[in-house]
Amino acid sequence: METRRSFCVKGAAAVAALSLGPAGCSHYATQEAAKPLRTKDPRKAAVLWYSQTGHTERYGRLIARRLELAGLTVSSGDMRRFDIAALPGCDLVVVGSAVQYYDAPSNVRQWLDGLPVLDGIAAAAYVSFGGPEGNQHNAGCSILERLTKKGGVPVGLDAFMNIGTFPFPDWKGPGIEGHMHLPDEATYERVRAFSAAVLDRIRKVQAITFSRNVTLREFAAALPIARLSKSRIAKHAINRSICIRCGTCAAVCPVKAIDIDAAAIDRDRCIACFGCLNNCPTEAMEMEMSGTKLYGFNKFKARKGIVTAEPAELRDKPAESAAPRTPGTPETEKK
Repeated sequence: METRRSFCVKGAAAVAALSLGPAGCSHYATQEAAKPLRTKDPRKAAVLWYSQTGHTERYGRLIARRLELAGLTVSSGDMRRFDIAALPGCDLVVVGSAVQYYDAPSNVRQWLDGLPVLDGIAAAAYVSFGGPEGNQHNAGCSILERLTKKGGVPVGLDAFMNIGTFPFPDWKGPGIEGHMHLPDEATYERVRAFSAAVLDRIRKVQAITFSRNVTLREFAAALPIARLSKSRIAKHAINRSICIRCGTCAAVCPVKAIDIDAAAIDRDRCIACFGCLNNCPTEAMEMEMSGTKLYGFNKFKARKGIVTAEPAELRDKPAESAAPRTPGTPETEKK
């Protein structure tokens, strides 16, 4: 059976061949800062993320902790619950997201487009991906491009690999087999190096330039892949008999497509991110795709005995809860 990845890549191949042309260029135009850095002595930072299965959050928490250890005051947490009006008061903004359908998710891009003017604030972006190749560099560029357009000064861009979290078919694919140990200590070392490099560039007043790569998956990202995935989902419903009304699915849904009280899902609004399926603690979220019943990431980890090791800096710091919080307030204010 054809997987989502092969379907999308095949569908984009002809377009890519025509678009590359005889020159066969490998990069888009280089992008750079339009304004100088506000300060070379950063004191306050915001590290914000969109995370559905915990990987992006873990990297963000590690980045925040490394910045704290370097002497900065750091606000960190889920971007959807952060007061964006506080961003102009920061010296550094770091934004992270998972890669979905070969790009930064549509809800992340919309959130970035709604940010206030950053006006010389240092800006960095990172993505988590299930690889081995999911257009992750260009997905990171999607984030950094928007931060730069808001007046941010680009000082960091990186991608960190972990086990894939796309549940079909039966948790088999290039992002799963051979990658169940990820993220590991080597991954966390890359995150630490990213954090240190961002601070070093700010203190040396060295902005980076960046550009997208021309790849088949970049063209695939322009296709309506999420809609194609949704068209293959025959069932997407809440099983009332085992639902405990904890609100986890509604909390992680990036487009507010779930009504817990009515046990209903707005399938037109749904973007097929599978966050509800991957996070439901009782398996009350029921989905079928192409005749196959899907099950979530937590159940998959339990079946395979997968335990993700925490980086040393976070072992005494609790992870963010998926429970709903009051919108518009910073998640944490540390030190």
